[in-house]
Amino acid sequence: MKTQAKPQPQFELALSFGNQSLRKGVPHKATLHAVLFTALCAGAKQKRLRLPTTFALALRIVDEAEGLALNHQYRHKTYATNVLSFPADSLAIKQGWLGDIVVCKAVIEREALAQHKPLAHHYLHMCVHAALHLLGFEHEVEAQANQMEQLEAKVLARFEISDPYLTR
Repeated sequence: MKTQAKPQPQFELALSFGNQSLRKGVPHKATLHAVLFTALCAGAKQKRLRLPTTFALALRIVDEAEGLALNHQYRHKTYATNVLSFPADSLAIKQGWLGDIVVCKAVIEREALAQHKPLAHHYLHMCVHAALHLLGFEHEVEAQANQMEQLEAKVLARFEISDPYLTR
């Protein structure tokens, strides 16, 4: 008896920008897609989650004002942060929608410069980090943080990006 091959999951990335000037320096959509897909598959495997056959998420690149407004509205913080994750509810996930990721370009640029990292690598790291949050990974407890950081490093290594946590 022949077993049928599992269908390859299909992933759609909806990429948007708060304004067109934010496009400069952001990795190409195909690169973002590949890294996010890899992170989501690896994260789902580690958590023993079953991703829908077809799934999607939205990635929005914003300026500092929008990043500040969103961080204030949803986290009650008075500063723009590098990345925000908004996981979908269980019904939306069953239908293939994983959630939304918001990246603040100005913060990413400052952090990459301060940490002496290539800008594209930092963008991709923060996208991987946010994607894992969509799957329920957290880093409030040291053991959880270690697990999440190891998975992030493993995913990034597949794209020849060095472990971002080795430089701390």
